[in-house]
Amino acid sequence: MGCVCSQDDPAQEANVKNTEKPEAAKNNPKQNGASKPADGTEAKMPKPLAFAVMRNCHEAIRDGLKECDAAVVEGDMKALAGAYGDLARCIATHMKFEDNGFFPFLNERFDNALEKAGITGDESVHVKDEKLQEELKEVLKGEDKEAIVAKYREWKEYHIDHLKQEEKNAMPLMPQFGKSVKGDPLAMGRAFNENVLSKPGNADDLPWFAGYCCHMLSKYGSQKQDGYTAMRVFAHGLQWGTTPEQWKTVLPEIKKNVPAEMWDRLVKQVDIEADGKIVNKAAGAPAETKMPKPLAFAVMRNCHEAIRDGLKECDAAVEADDMKALASAYGDLARCIATHMKFEDNGFFPFLNERFDNALEKAGITGDESVHVRDEKLQEELKEVLKGEDKEAIVAKYREWKEYHIDHLKQEEKNAMPLMPQFGKSVKGDPLAMGRAFNENVLSKPGNADDLPWFAGYCCHMLSKYGSQKQDGYTAMRVFAHGLQWGTTPEQWKTVLPEIKKNVPAEMWDRLVKQVDIEADGKIVV
Repeated sequence: MGCVCSQDDPAQEANVKNTEKPEAAKNNPKQNGASKPADGTEAKMPKPLAFAVMRNCHEAIRDGLKECDAAVVEGDMKALAGAYGDLARCIATHMKFEDNGFFPFLNERFDNALEKAGITGDESVHVKDEKLQEELKEVLKGEDKEAIVAKYREWKEYHIDHLKQEEKNAMPLMPQFGKSVKGDPLAMGRAFNENVLSKPGNADDLPWFAGYCCHMLSKYGSQKQDGYTAMRVFAHGLQWGTTPEQWKTVLPEIKKNVPAEMWDRLVKQVDIEADGKIVNKAAGAPAETKMPKPLAFAVMRNCHEAIRDGLKECDAAVEADDMKALASAYGDLARCIATHMKFEDNGFFPFLNERFDNALEKAGITGDESVHVRDEKLQEELKEVLKGEDKEAIVAKYREWKEYHIDHLKQEEKNAMPLMPQFGKSVKGDPLAMGRAFNENVLSKPGNADDLPWFAGYCCHMLSKYGSQKQDGYTAMRVFAHGLQWGTTPEQWKTVLPEIKKNVPAEMWDRLVKQVDIEADGKIVV
């Protein structure tokens, strides 16, 4: 492998004189494991972060640029071609990881955030980067040093900006995903394996790629980490994001590409020689962490979030000055709200009033002057103006109703939702007991389930597309769908399941099947 070299190789020496890069590793007191405790002990095992492979690869790329810069300083175009060749091979795998896995994973969960930022799409940073690399490869075939250096510097400047753009827009999303799985390293590792390494072609050059990144990181470190730490974060994360079979191919490449002392530290600190941690379903383990607890009454709460998401579609139509689109988006949203309010008026609210001393009646949530009475009146007025063509009147009435409806949701959340944990305690948190209560007191009431399949499909579509105030799209949708499965009879669930399947992205459906066995029967046997 081209990247294996001694710690006193010529390229390393050239770095001392390099004016195009940060100070060389030998002049940096943080490098080469300087942070190891004086007594030779290690702290407890650091938390493995599989997706740190993506971030620390950026640092390995920056380190590879240092080797290229050293060749430029020496005027050695052959050395530049060699250093760039290895770096380009690393970048090719990294960009496959991004294009075929990591970026779609983030776009799906975060409302196409990277598409909107220009990181993905027809005019993405990768398109321009690949064009500049092709031009660099072409000039490297010749002997015009000035042309080679000029093209290398042009590409390098763009590539550094490319890295910064990705770090600005993609990396801040990962802590949000981490929160959605409660920081579970195994859940994050499974997500990395399923969404990055398991995509066709992505892992073809994985062993070499891992060896190169670990070599560069151990030699130069990162912008904020010494050599050992930067390399350990990458290697340990990769161990927790690979299957045992993948890890067996990677481990020897890492071992031969880092200094022996650092290898010994890896073994002692993070048990790097243990198996890769991801056991796929075919080998007998689930593809997700243990099944989350189903909460049937979460259907009520997450429907509020689906309604907020439906309002976003209405708002988009208003902003586009498209009253036809507003009428359509509002029509679907009104249909969802009609079923949800039936659930509340004919089941959920009486259920809570009976158990909690008419708490909702006292708060004005139910009764003759309830929030629903006023809301329905405003909706009738909105439907009436939508029949006409007075845009100002339509938008004004929509905004009046929307403002009231958001306040209506907040009042219910303030007064009704805090009662549910108390009911949960009364049944010792038993998901089946809560599911039976939901079915008996909500779904089984006359007329409540008439539009249930469409309602479930709409809510799951909106939640998967926009998420909730506190959950990403997959999680918000999963909480709703899984809760409904545990609150429906097998007969009811059979009518609902196809609507959910056709209204969520295929990848999310596959995750539902693997994580919560969503295709199993509804759980309530009457």
